[in-house]
Parts: sequence; structure tokens; C-alpha cells
Amino acid sequence: MSAKIDPNTLSNLEQVTTERLHLDLEVDFENKLLKGSVTLCHVVLQDNVDKVVLDTMTLDIYKAWLVNQHGGETAQDKTELQFKCGKVHHIYGTPLEIELDRKYQKGEKLSIQIAYKTTEK
Repeated sequence: MSAKIDPNTLSNLEQVTTERLHLDLEVDFENKLLKGSVTLCHVVLQDNVDKVVLDTMTLDIYKAWLVNQHGGETAQDKTELQFKCGKVHHIYGTPLEIELDRKYQKGEKLSIQIAYKTTEK
């Protein structure tokens, strides 16, 4: 494994990179919270990538989906993915590890949608 590109992250950015993202958020002014989803469009940088690891900080994660390439918004256009939140790091936050549906190869693209809300912290 090569040296880490960014020592200040818990993510696996040597394996995947984010090309663009789409935010869909609802603002709850009364409770000072944001709720919604982010869709991250990734490019795979190495062969045999089976997970995406992202940095998070004080978020409640509800679900993660692989968005099919033709890009609709119905349930048939998404595949639910398993995920887990790792151990909290006092500076970097909490790693969100999303298991992919298969092993992806260098150059492939994938989009992951994550439903979440912020917390009081």
C-alpha cells in the first residue's frame, strides 16, 4: 500500500475519490437540525475496492444506497447497502464504512446516497 494521500482523514481516498455531490436537505430551524441526504459520485482508483469509508462528525446515519447508473429516484433504482460507524476519533470524527455490492475495479464509477440528520452537537 502506498503512503496516505492525506494523513488528516479516516477515509479510503487512495481507493476512491469523489467527483461531485448532490445535497438534498431540509432545515429544521426550531430544533437547529438538518435532515436529508447526500449523493456522492465516486471514481474507483484501485482494483478490488469493496467499501467506501467517509469521514463524519456528529451525524445520525439512517441508510445508504447504491444509486443505479441510469439515475432514477424510485426504489428500483437503488440498492440498499450495509454500513457501520467506527470508533470516534476526537479530531477526525467517526469513519462511516459502507460495504459495496461487489468488488469494483479501477476506473469504474459509482454513486452512493446517504440519508442522515445532524445532531445537537
